[in-house]
Parts: sequence; C-alpha cells; structure tokens
Amino acid sequence: MYNPGRPNIPGRCRIPSLFSQAQATFSDFPRQFWVLVGGTLINAIGGGLIFPFLTLYARHRLGIPMTTVGLLLALNSAAGLAPQLAAGSLADIAPEAMRGRYMGAFGLVWAMGYGLGPVTGGLIIDRLGGFYIWPATLVRCALVAVAFLSMGRAVDQRM
Repeated sequence: MYNPGRPNIPGRCRIPSLFSQAQATFSDFPRQFWVLVGGTLINAIGGGLIFPFLTLYARHRLGIPMTTVGLLLALNSAAGLAPQLAAGSLADIAPEAMRGRYMGAFGLVWAMGYGLGPVTGGLIIDRLGGFYIWPATLVRCALVAVAFLSMGRAVDQRM
C-alpha cells in the first residue's frame, strides 16, 4: 500500500507517480489521436462483446451448424484489417519523434477493448437480455463511424 509519508523503498510500487508520468506523456497528443484511439476502444469493446454471444446465439437459438458459425467468425477476423488501416492513419498524424508512443498507446487501447468487451456483453445480457447486444452494437458502430469520418476530415485538412 502506498503511503506518501514513507520514504521511497526500492522495488515498492508507486502508483501515483506512474499515473502522473502517463498523464504527462499523453497530454501532448493532439485531438485527432484521441478520436482515433477512442473510436478504436469502442470498436474493440464491441468486437469482444459479440464473439462469445454470437456463437451461442447462432448455434443454439438459430440452429446454425458450428462449421458455419466458425466460418462467420473467420470472416469477421479477416476484417481485422481495420486496425491496420487505423494504425496507418495514426502514423500519418503522429510526429515522427513520437510515433512509438502513439503506436504503444493505440495497442494498449486495442487490448483494453478486447478485455472490456466480454465483460460489457455479459452485463448487458444479464441485466437486459440477449436482444440488446444488437442495438448496442449498432450504436457502437455509428459512434465509431462518425468519429473516424470526422478525424479523416481533420487529417485531410492538415495535410
């Protein structure tokens, strides 16, 4: 446990210092970066939200064979080109000296989304029911589309 009155002992976790360093690092990033990262986080949460429940719904409720469900999931994975395109856009807006930090933050957010998605999906299904996964996905996709389109216009104007 962190106690500000105690001297710094080597090997001891200093969480407040870690957060202040992260805040200092990330405060220099432009608005376009945060739009891209925020949209990516929303997109990744949605991806993690759908996979487990889509499999169960398609197999047990709709009676779709598991090989077909697997094919659908494989096609969705092929759509994984989207993050690569987003990373390319990120490289366009990142100053060359800070490109590594931008890409690191982008990867962190992508991983966070895949971690939060199943939890969010489980909460939606437990509290509201399975039907509400689909409207939540629609809203998520609309938010990401609007954010990415606005960011694209800002990048085009900048270049």
